[in-house]
Amino acid sequence: MLGTKNYRKSKKDAFIQRRDELFKSISELTGRNSDAQQISARYELVAVKKAMLPLQGEQAEQNLALIPAINKQREGVEEGIKKWDDNIEKLHLIYSHLTLASDADEVERLISQTRVSSDVLKKANDGYSSILHILETTNQMIETRLVETDAKLKQIDLDFERAIKELYEKPPNSHF
Repeated sequence: MLGTKNYRKSKKDAFIQRRDELFKSISELTGRNSDAQQISARYELVAVKKAMLPLQGEQAEQNLALIPAINKQREGVEEGIKKWDDNIEKLHLIYSHLTLASDADEVERLISQTRVSSDVLKKANDGYSSILHILETTNQMIETRLVETDAKLKQIDLDFERAIKELYEKPPNSHF
């Protein structure tokens, strides 16, 4: 009789431990989905910064043409977030109804499923982050180039003004 009680207790303890592992896996998946929310916000910032770049002509047209693609990418991320939120909510619901009597195998299956899902979401987030890094770096390079060009133009204007001033300050016979 004592052996049966110990067996049931160890089986119950093992189930609770595995169920806790499932909760941990669901939490990790939730964290990955939160990362996607930050990625979505970064896409929005990239689009706003791109729209604010003071470009002209063909460069401005090409730059502005990228904004709808950036917004579409952000919308895709947001759609994914909503789907993951729904799935995570379902996992929490299933988790709250698991019992030792009927669901030991189900816990193992769900742990495996949430770990795979978490890996998939991490890979997607890494891909989005890579794209964002390129977009952010490109924007920064354009901004830097515009600042450098603006500084050069200001220096040319100053040099021109100085040359004109010197030209008018010299006596008329000293030009030859």
